[in-house]
Amino acid sequence: MEASCCGMAETLRERVGAALLGGDGRLYCAGNIECWGQTPSICAERTALFKALSELCTDFAALAVCGGPADREPEDFCTPCGVCRQVLLQFCPLDMPVLCVKRPQEVREYTLAQLLPDYWTRPGTSQQGEHP
Repeated sequence: MEASCCGMAETLRERVGAALLGGDGRLYCAGNIECWGQTPSICAERTALFKALSELCTDFAALAVCGGPADREPEDFCTPCGVCRQVLLQFCPLDMPVLCVKRPQEVREYTLAQLLPDYWTRPGTSQQGEHP
């Protein structure tokens, strides 16, 4: 939940934080960054992933996401958006746990494949376009 404090939510006032656990135990924390035009904004999940990739981490064990209004506690669970789900799927294992946190005591756990059941892949990539 501390990662959501890192978000720069100037436009929609929604802060989101993500913590991506590398297979080597390193933790990559990030917050969302909102820009006035929205298109150049980036979600916390992709920020954490790109941070990890830029540090040459390519093996991932789990992702935790939390977020909500910048001025009060979340009213619902925060899940990755569709773009984040697709990008995560390109770099992370299908069975990677994704923990969606409302409050420390309220957590929903999914696998990446459960969050994006009809995912898209390029022919010849390591991810299969079919479900286990």
